[in-house]
Amino acid sequence: MVQPLTIYSARICPWAQRATLALHEVGAYANKQVEHVEIDLQNKPEWYASKVNPASKVPVISVGKEGAADQVNIPESGVLLELVADLFPEAGLSPADPVQRAEARYFAQRYTDVVTSAMYQITMHGKPEAGATLLEGVTEIQSLLNRHQGTFLLGDKLSIGDLAVAPFIGRIYTLGKAGLIPDETFSKLASDSKYEPFRKYHEALTSRPSWKETFDDEYIVEKMKARLEAHKAQK
Repeated sequence: MVQPLTIYSARICPWAQRATLALHEVGAYANKQVEHVEIDLQNKPEWYASKVNPASKVPVISVGKEGAADQVNIPESGVLLELVADLFPEAGLSPADPVQRAEARYFAQRYTDVVTSAMYQITMHGKPEAGATLLEGVTEIQSLLNRHQGTFLLGDKLSIGDLAVAPFIGRIYTLGKAGLIPDETFSKLASDSKYEPFRKYHEALTSRPSWKETFDDEYIVEKMKARLEAHKAQK
């Protein structure tokens, strides 16, 4: 039996969405096996850093009864993906094969290196010229997806590798449609046949019930626009 779980999360945060996606995929929310605590990242509770995470970041999963001697708070989204997969092995999110597990970890890291980093340069740092780098990164990611010839990274079975990148892929298309990514870049992702595998991957990830439970397009666009305006004002 899984110990009591509490997740500290924030809807705006793609890193936190990694963990909530995984918890939905394994049925933890549906089966009332996890308590969800939403944290306002712009107005964090005073107790959060001292009680939950000294780094004051989300996500965190607390394992065990509150106040129990064996209760432990575990941060970092990549770690939490593997934790959820291990706590609910019947869901099969973590590949049994060690090589495929390594592939999933590498895929998640490589996506961050070649796509997410460029995305942040475009949106948060106002550098549209990073669009070319983003498109190069997407091309590399497509080559990794092509290895197993299926709907997802490792074939037709969803894994932690897919859940690690889903929040970031979803935001590319949501923010692109909202005009927050230069059209010269987003129009290619949206319609160029060269990027059709990436579009199909995006559609496969965002059509799942877990995505609909954890992502609100209007909310994300509203919050991102406000964040970008605040970021510009600080310059």
